[in-house]
Amino acid sequence: MGLIFPGSIIYQKNLRIGDEMSGASESYWRRKSREIVAATIQSVGSDNPKTLHAALTEAYPFGERKYWPYKVWLDEIQRQLHTGRHAPIPFPESEPGPLMGLME
Repeated sequence: MGLIFPGSIIYQKNLRIGDEMSGASESYWRRKSREIVAATIQSVGSDNPKTLHAALTEAYPFGERKYWPYKVWLDEIQRQLHTGRHAPIPFPESEPGPLMGLME
């Protein structure tokens, strides 16, 4: 197939939309979801999960809850609340291994 250089058409088509490192443009669904989810979380607060869930359900702007817009909406909620696949990974506290003694 040959080499793919940044700036070539093939390279540009393989970029993920919304990938900050690539410089690709952000999708309409992501931008709109980010704005509404942030505003809803700010106005309701994240102290009471049931109230927040109800407010986010009410704030959904894209009509029917299916297909790509709804997936982007749910992903944006997870990103802003740091849940699901966007949750921070806890590292267990462990003692240093045997090689760490050699480095001192």
